[in-house]
Amino acid sequence: MAVESRTRSGWVTLSAVLITVVGAYNVLWGIGALNKKSLFRESSLLYSNLTLWGWFFLIVGVGQVVTAVLLFQRRLVGAWMAAVGAGTSAFFAAFTIVATPAWAVVIIALDVLVLWLIFSHYDDFEE
Repeated sequence: MAVESRTRSGWVTLSAVLITVVGAYNVLWGIGALNKKSLFRESSLLYSNLTLWGWFFLIVGVGQVVTAVLLFQRRLVGAWMAAVGAGTSAFFAAFTIVATPAWAVVIIALDVLVLWLIFSHYDDFEE
């Protein structure tokens, strides 16, 4: 019995790498907010509760790392988690265009890139 081998796209791997970098950054930011409060100026935060933000970014970051692992494994659930995450990120970045236009455009562009990489290579994923 012959084993069928499929060529997998490196573009899906790129999206997994991008999500890994963002997830690792968010995990580190969350840990920093929880443990090194002296690194932040709580008075300048919109909501000055670093514990809340620390846990929020820690949970989001872990979710992003899990998503990236699922993408590396070419799991369909990973593709959908990436789509929801990138779509949500782009949506919220649009609200910051007035305050930080360059940053918001970069984030939206990267989110659109991830969405395109996932859905243009959708046949790479196993159900």
